[in-house]
Amino acid sequence: MDSRWEDPQYNMKAFGEAVDSFAAALGAPDIFVFPECFNAAYTFNLDYAEPAVGGSTLEAMKAKASDLGCAIAGSAIVKEGERFFNRFYFVTEKGEVFQYDKRHAFSYSGEDKVISCGKGKTVLNYRGWNIALTVCYDLRFPVWMRNVGNGYDLMLTVASWPASRSIYATRMAASRAIENLCYTAFCNRTGRDPHCKYDGSSNVWDFGGTAVGREEVIEGRSFVSAEIEKEPLLEYRESFPIWKDNDKFTIEL
Repeated sequence: MDSRWEDPQYNMKAFGEAVDSFAAALGAPDIFVFPECFNAAYTFNLDYAEPAVGGSTLEAMKAKASDLGCAIAGSAIVKEGERFFNRFYFVTEKGEVFQYDKRHAFSYSGEDKVISCGKGKTVLNYRGWNIALTVCYDLRFPVWMRNVGNGYDLMLTVASWPASRSIYATRMAASRAIENLCYTAFCNRTGRDPHCKYDGSSNVWDFGGTAVGREEVIEGRSFVSAEIEKEPLLEYRESFPIWKDNDKFTIEL
């Protein structure tokens, strides 16, 4: 979906209606994933930053997750104290909120001038799956995203990745799945903003790097839907245990 530039009210209504239409037609999935900065688009106008507590975007995500009985995931710019973060929220139907602050600010666009980088990884457990959260530019840093000791089964990456470079994103998402022996899901926006054009290119890849997403068109809206299974992943890790040979390293923050 397109995120209208600096229009949170419109975007929240549009995304809410979209997931409602999907759930009505096919039933609610386990997780709905929205793109990076879906609420206001990829703007550095900090007037649109959400408060860290009680922000309208997070509250809307919680309400929608509760209503549909599934998880809702997506990022927004958030102000905490005197700093701003590109914060990826994963909200469950029970009201649980997990969060991850984008580790790598995209200096090419000037994001590093306004956004503080996160310091830690987030791996959460939801319905028996360990899930790692990452944001856009993080995809280019495989050391940061390394799956140590098979700590996660699924990696979610939300993005505002321009069409001119989207082929790199999909290749890297597939590569991250192969090298980390996990599933990866890459959710990218479509449409335009004052700076870039976006073509989506969203998909889900299995641990062999095969794209397993399928397009669902409901009421004129296009979704990428995928069903993934954990047992084949565990069997593959056991039968081909290359993860045991991973290099040991530490990351300086």
